[in-house]
Amino acid sequence: MRREVVLAICSLALVSGCSRKTPPMKMSALKAPAPRVGTAATDPDALSAAQLGNAASPPIQTKMAERWGERLTSSNPTTASDAAAALGAMGEYGYPYLLKGMQDSSEELRIACMKSMHVSQLVAHQSDTMPILIEMLRDPNPGVRCAAVSRLPWYGKSAGKYMQFVQAMANNDPDASVRAAAALAVNGLYEAMTGKVITGGPDDPKIR
Repeated sequence: MRREVVLAICSLALVSGCSRKTPPMKMSALKAPAPRVGTAATDPDALSAAQLGNAASPPIQTKMAERWGERLTSSNPTTASDAAAALGAMGEYGYPYLLKGMQDSSEELRIACMKSMHVSQLVAHQSDTMPILIEMLRDPNPGVRCAAVSRLPWYGKSAGKYMQFVQAMANNDPDASVRAAAALAVNGLYEAMTGKVITGGPDDPKIR
């Protein structure tokens, strides 16, 4: 009898507990926690390329470019590629590091830096960048040659004097992708110089 009374009391307590409503959660508990030290919100070294833009102050941009520049020569290809992309997003702040990377001994880094440099930086500093691109046209790596010749028309009339060399690449380069890129570059250079466009195939070119 005593045991039955104890069980009855426990059952009543359980039912009573289940019938209580859970108190509503305060809205403050749903708010995102304050950023911790070392996160992208507080540490410039943790900012991603997408967060950079022009929002950061010049001192932070300069420091950030320096940090990414250090990572540009990383032995990890992904780290180096991410660094090149970040420096490209920083415009003039990242330009010096990309220019240096375009002259690195690593083929992968040369391509990554060249592709990450925005056309505005490439053309604005053409006295520095054009000679590097022209040298790249003779690079043994077809990927380097292809990327370089594709960017040559960006210089407009300034690159017109290399038309003959690019035409020779379109006709004779051993790599098919380079020949195709050079053929497009010839058209781009011709259009920049004359305002006209070459159409048709290499054996039957037409000008309009």
